[in-house]
Amino acid sequence: MIDWQALRDTTGVLALLETADGLGLARARCLAGARIDAGSLEEPFANVRAWQELTVIRNLQTLAPPAPPGDPLGLLVAPRYGVCALGILGLGMAASPTVAEAFKFVGAYQTFGLSFSRMRTAMRGGVLTVDLDEQAVPDDCQVFCVERGLAAAVHLIRELPRRRFIPALVELRMPPSDRDVAYRDYFGVGIRYGAPRNRVVFPAGVGETELPDANRKTRLIAERYCAEIRATQVRAADLDRRIQAFLAETRFRAQAGDVATAVGVSARSLRRHLASRGTTLRRMIVDARMAHARALLAGGAGVEQVALAVGYSEAASFSRAFSRYVGVRPSAYRHDFPI
Repeated sequence: MIDWQALRDTTGVLALLETADGLGLARARCLAGARIDAGSLEEPFANVRAWQELTVIRNLQTLAPPAPPGDPLGLLVAPRYGVCALGILGLGMAASPTVAEAFKFVGAYQTFGLSFSRMRTAMRGGVLTVDLDEQAVPDDCQVFCVERGLAAAVHLIRELPRRRFIPALVELRMPPSDRDVAYRDYFGVGIRYGAPRNRVVFPAGVGETELPDANRKTRLIAERYCAEIRATQVRAADLDRRIQAFLAETRFRAQAGDVATAVGVSARSLRRHLASRGTTLRRMIVDARMAHARALLAGGAGVEQVALAVGYSEAASFSRAFSRYVGVRPSAYRHDFPI
């Protein structure tokens, strides 16, 4: 399962928007419905939720002009995941002693960037493999996420040692398509389709290749920084969950003082926490209401039942609020958007 409320670095969204720039698409249209402050994306400690990045992916897929077979969207985005673009994660990778150690670092701090699903790397008998499981990603975004994830991994494996390594094997779960020529050009090898997994395999020696910018102290600094950021995210996410649970208990009608007492923080600490998230209690109540409403609707509950469950006295009032928030009427809502 993917936690669509999880915090992610803004690297992914920035890569998507830079690709949109190259396609002549307006950034504002790509951000529609994602509730992302475009001006804050390049702030050092900026984060987005996983669902917000997925929204931008969907917008980009919808807005992008029909691509010729040689220009799959995921392959256009992948090269934007360079070492510098990945910030502190990229610094830690570049400072690693070998290619394999660089990807160990990625695995430890997955939410900083490359994919939604877990990217697993392994060294067996000197052979480096990179696996990507996309099955928890919504169907309409799976091909893009596989393209982006595996192609970005290959791009980094070439960029870090400054050598154009060619995989020994690329396996994809998807059936063959008119993208085959583009895939073979990018990866440099034929593709095995209908495989049990999405995997790139590099020949013996690639994983053990020493990196020219290896530096033990820099790597340790990057590790410590990433560990602290992740710990902060975990604490903040836990507080978010406790706030949301209490809001649900009160049918989303709690006051700030009640919320602070219930989750065990001062009113001032609650305000600081919400401000660090770029939100307010009122906004969080709306978000939590609509997330709960989506879950109930996806489970088959009727509109009137859902309206009462999320604190509306009238179904009509709920329907108007839901339509403004989600963009479709509750009666037309389908479970095609993760919560």
